[in-house]
Amino acid sequence: MFAERALTKDVRINILGKRLIVREFVPNAILVLLFLIIVAPLLFKTDTGVSGSRDEIRYHYETILNFAHQFPALDLRNYRSASTPLYHLTLMLLTPLLGTGLIPLRLASAVLSLMCLLTAYWYLSRRSRDPLKALIFASVLLMSPYFVRSAIMLFTDNMAFLLALLSMMVLDDSVMREPRMLAGKINMLPASIRGSLITLSSRTIIR
Repeated sequence: MFAERALTKDVRINILGKRLIVREFVPNAILVLLFLIIVAPLLFKTDTGVSGSRDEIRYHYETILNFAHQFPALDLRNYRSASTPLYHLTLMLLTPLLGTGLIPLRLASAVLSLMCLLTAYWYLSRRSRDPLKALIFASVLLMSPYFVRSAIMLFTDNMAFLLALLSMMVLDDSVMREPRMLAGKINMLPASIRGSLITLSSRTIIR
């Protein structure tokens, strides 16, 4: 009798474990697939036909190349991009591995965009406790032209959004129940990419 109850309990645990894996894996797999369908065809085109393509080359790509050439004596005052330099520095640090070609750097930037998308889903699914609603929102985000542009070209927005999400997650008691030891370390990172996000960073510090 006892053995049968133990076996039944084990079966229930296995079923719940499998359901949890499916619940976590399927939405992420759907988002990755949608991301590849939307982003991949445009990622390898030199001329994407998307507005801002000239800014990609003149400002962001050129800034990354200049930082790579200057390293380690970086000039963080005089560079062409109007945004703060963390995005460019991040990709510059990858140039020894990826090279300085436009397409490899775009691929690295696309990975950051995918991380942003999956983080948005993860945060919303735990904040709302409704994976379906979180999946719908993340899918809408993915289909936004603003998001897609930063996913297929060298633009700072999606990495800034990623760090903003991480900052909010650390400060959200309903998601992160551990002490906020990381908050002071990461809440200024979004502003290190997009100066306009200084208001978010300031708010998290005050909080």
